Amino acid sequence: EQASALKIGLSILMYSFCSGSMLLVNKLTLHWLPFASSVTLAQVIATSAFVLAGKYLGLLQVDEMVWDKIKPYLIYVAAFTLGVMANMKALVVANVETVIVFRAATPLAVSMLE
Repeated sequence: EQASALKIGLSILMYSFCSGSMLLVNKLTLHWLPFASSVTLAQVIATSAFVLAGKYLGLLQVDEMVWDKIKPYLIYVAAFTLGVMANMKALVVANVETVIVFRAATPLAVSMLE
């Protein structure tokens, strides 16, 4: 089934809203607690706890952790973690607008390098 233009537009709008809101919340958090690693760790722990709670309450279907499935993704996990840390460090030293511009420009740079 083809997604309608309205659904696509709404998805883009909601993604932008969530992404921008998260940047603002992170910036405010880092203003009061300027430890990017600690803030990131707290977010990862909260996300993991939410997923596990959903699994054990029967609200989410989550696969079991199996090393053979985990191993191929370790490099991607490391790259994602480095990206999150770089984003948090950038929020510590720059304003939100600058971070948004660089995040929006990154896919353009990657597409030109490909």
